[in-house]
Amino acid sequence: MPIRALLLIIALTLTEPAIGSETFNDGEKIGTCRQHLTSRKYRLLHRISTGQLEFYESEVPGQLGGYWRGREKIYGRLDCPSALRWIAKGHYVRYRVFFATEQDAQDAGFRPCSICMLHL
Repeated sequence: MPIRALLLIIALTLTEPAIGSETFNDGEKIGTCRQHLTSRKYRLLHRISTGQLEFYESEVPGQLGGYWRGREKIYGRLDCPSALRWIAKGHYVRYRVFFATEQDAQDAGFRPCSICMLHL
């Protein structure tokens, strides 16, 4: 599977723009339309001051992706060959998380991928 198709799968896991209905003053609905098409929100994970993990919306996409299922927490580059292979097989997508920085991933208790994060 080409990398572009895999990146499209990853992009589909991100949040979609808000959908709403416009109305006239008398309350009559004139149809459903997409709002905020130019300001896409990305759902990222970080640890807050109380020690809890929390998702938040960001205007900037995450630099790193991760896999979180039960006690297994791994983070790595978005173009990691190992993660892309698993995503192509239909795995990981459901448990995929994203981080703004490497420090956010480490603070959240994720370990670096042994394939793409060898510099650590």
